[in-house]
Amino acid sequence: MSLGSDWDDPLNIAGVQDFESDGGWVKGYGEGEREWGMRVEGHNSQASEEPIYLWEGLEAEPYILLKWDDEAVGYLDPRSQSFKQTIVDLAESVVAADGVRQ
Repeated sequence: MSLGSDWDDPLNIAGVQDFESDGGWVKGYGEGEREWGMRVEGHNSQASEEPIYLWEGLEAEPYILLKWDDEAVGYLDPRSQSFKQTIVDLAESVVAADGVRQ
């Protein structure tokens, strides 16, 4: 797809149906046959803590309260399902393309 072209549905790209970020088992990752990957919680590239600004009080002098959000798992966080699946897919691509022994 290039600039100015019609939008392509990502579901038509080979392998997209197999890629998830909602949390789940990743076959072929880890010491056993599979390993659990955590759900991605936003579009951060890695684990992060975002600041949240809250408007507190309806009194004569309301104030802004800075609060830190709980840690969110991002797409490239090594604990995430998407990261683990990417590692498995890259390894399979190398083996398929170069005939590398596992």
